[in-house]
Amino acid sequence: QLLGVAVHKLAALVMEDPTMDAVKAEARLRESWKIVDQSVGWFKSAELDRVSEMLVAFFDWHGKNPNDLKKAEENFEVKIADRVVLHGQVDRLEVDAEGKIFIVDIKTGSAITKPEAEKNRQMNAYQVAANEGGFIQQTGSSESSGSSLLYVSDNPAKERTQSPVNHDEIKASIVDTGLKMGGNEFPATINKNCRMCKVTHLCPLQAKGRTVID
Repeated sequence: QLLGVAVHKLAALVMEDPTMDAVKAEARLRESWKIVDQSVGWFKSAELDRVSEMLVAFFDWHGKNPNDLKKAEENFEVKIADRVVLHGQVDRLEVDAEGKIFIVDIKTGSAITKPEAEKNRQMNAYQVAANEGGFIQQTGSSESSGSSLLYVSDNPAKERTQSPVNHDEIKASIVDTGLKMGGNEFPATINKNCRMCKVTHLCPLQAKGRTVID
């Protein structure tokens, strides 16, 4: 997680210094590496090299990106229903040639597939926030032209783009989820995250969570 934070912070420096490149970013990285990585020996050196390669991939992509970067690591909060508020932070808030909002999220892990990116709920939510006016002060726009997940663990970086969402459909889904999470009851559903769930012994849909008379 610390390595991911380091990459994000260094990538955000382009807002402070438009001339920031991989060489300058790596120099900043080496200055702070003792704090970022507490390991020792060859592993510490290998991790430093790995993050340096991520920075090269990111800045190469950044130099070719045609969009206008408005903000980096920008917080937002927008009310989308009486009891539902979307809030969070976007890595890169951009405006495209048509003046529409485009959001980029930087990832340091393995890239997902293009079909998976189209369904990515995190990026869906960012687009809804944009369409609901969550970034109008920073961009002058309340219309999303899409979003993307940028994977810098490879060089060249892999960008998985998400098309503009069906706003009403995705918003309704988010509102429904929010109301359920804030309600008196929360219905259990089987999904791919069940294998990582820490409370399966309490879940009536799991064998270990059922009562003895089920």
